[in-house]
Amino acid sequence: MLDSATNFLEDDCMASIPDVSAASITHAAIAHSYVRDALLKGTLRPNERIHQVRLAQQLGMSLVPVREALRKLEAEGFVRIMPHRGVYVSPISRAEMEDVFAVRLAIESMATRQGVLRITDKQVEKLADLISRMEVALCSHDHPQLLELNQEFHFSLYEASGREYLCSLISHLLQKSTRYRTSYIQLPERADQAHEEHKEILAAVRERSVKKAIRAVRNNIRQTMLGLLTSSDT
Repeated sequence: MLDSATNFLEDDCMASIPDVSAASITHAAIAHSYVRDALLKGTLRPNERIHQVRLAQQLGMSLVPVREALRKLEAEGFVRIMPHRGVYVSPISRAEMEDVFAVRLAIESMATRQGVLRITDKQVEKLADLISRMEVALCSHDHPQLLELNQEFHFSLYEASGREYLCSLISHLLQKSTRYRTSYIQLPERADQAHEEHKEILAAVRERSVKKAIRAVRNNIRQTMLGLLTSSDT
């Protein structure tokens, strides 16, 4: 029996399927990107079933790459593969949300410290450019673009640290927390507030003030976490 996830695979959003003619991209990567985007945008909801056969048909590929993509998504924590029952979108728990943001506070503070100490003028200007692009996305109410630029802004600062392993941990956590933030960032008051917080981060980085930058980054993460926990209670 097909559930609401099947409807997702049949609606008009299928126009956004990636171009399978790109030789550099495998079918498994296409399926992974397609399902992951649906998860992050909230098109596929927690606990919904993903119908593998229908997904393969809609993407024009066999079941093999689809199953490979779903196994990768399971390893990333986005779906659950349940023997003899099917594949379901992983639920979002309050405890997991609190854990993810608690770890983010710790390791992103570390990355910020090293990033501010090592960042170049060119990298600072990249942060400034991202702020400008976020302003455009904010004014046009382009929430998916705003979310993407928000993540790029944070990660650009952390990459300046030169700590590859630390950045890989942060990248995974940012992906996890994107599921939580997708609907929340669409609230106008939070989007405006977050933009101001990003400008505070940039100002601290321009000053090369480690203390101010860490405080600003932690405040941004904490405000997002508090807002998410509050919205989940309503």
